Amino acid sequence: MSQVLKEVDDNIGLLISELKTTGLWGRVNILITSDHGMTQCSAQRLIQLDSCLHPDNYTLVDLSPCHRHHPTERSRGRLQTAG
Repeated sequence: MSQVLKEVDDNIGLLISELKTTGLWGRVNILITSDHGMTQCSAQRLIQLDSCLHPDNYTLVDLSPCHRHHPTERSRGRLQTAG
């Protein structure tokens, strides 16, 4: 398990490094999540995505282990203004 965690850590480090190299660091939002596999998990320990991102502000592109969210047109203008 520690090797898997090291690989995940290395990949996140590479992502951050590339974002900095390309000038995107600080301009994009990254939300790293994980699931609980087949382990039992209480409702109190679950993170509801809607509590982090309002569903009106994004379109869910793909619901897979690596899913993507794209900002809606409505929220895109607010994001550019805030940037």
